[in-house]
Amino acid sequence: MNTTNLLMVLAVVAVVASAVAVVYHLPTSQTGMASTTPGNVTLEIAQILDINFTRQIINWSSGYVNTSCGTNAILDTNNTASPIICGSSWVPQTNGLILESLSSLPIAINLSSTANASTLIDGGNNLGSTFRWKVQEFNLAGVGEPLTCDATLAPTVYTDIQSTGQIRICNNTRYESDRDELRIDFQVNISQLAPALVGYRTAQITATAWLP
Repeated sequence: MNTTNLLMVLAVVAVVASAVAVVYHLPTSQTGMASTTPGNVTLEIAQILDINFTRQIINWSSGYVNTSCGTNAILDTNNTASPIICGSSWVPQTNGLILESLSSLPIAINLSSTANASTLIDGGNNLGSTFRWKVQEFNLAGVGEPLTCDATLAPTVYTDIQSTGQIRICNNTRYESDRDELRIDFQVNISQLAPALVGYRTAQITATAWLP
């Protein structure tokens, strides 16, 4: 057991930034059959542009790298690789963040993070840890929601998270109730060289909705 590299808490917190609702005013003229005086009808159609995280936090709690099991600890919300917890006190997670579109029209979605592996785990150095994400068309119950993204769902395999800039995860989402959720999974590989820090290690994940 490596007690010098204790990682107290590793959490991923999500917030949402989205554009305001768009309202269209459609003036229409109508003429009554019994009168030559035209009447005007104004129709307001509110097109909502909004997204929400229905699962907002991933918390593996505290743990350590047990060197009797290897030189790192792997925590995975999707179980694509067996999490190496091995005698430590990490709390397994079986769901990623769930992002739902509440929009009434197709939207594009970007993601960004305030941290990468170096800043989140390795104390600003490059000690071999990784922090990765991927996107799938699943809801909180693990049920697939195919065609939630009509165009270019990405990344669909684990990809290193950067601490600057945004990535486009979908160019064109659907908005039906059974096609409006995306699941964002995370994989954290913690090197035994990672420094011990007391308190939370947190990355803030921001999703932004746009009109495509």
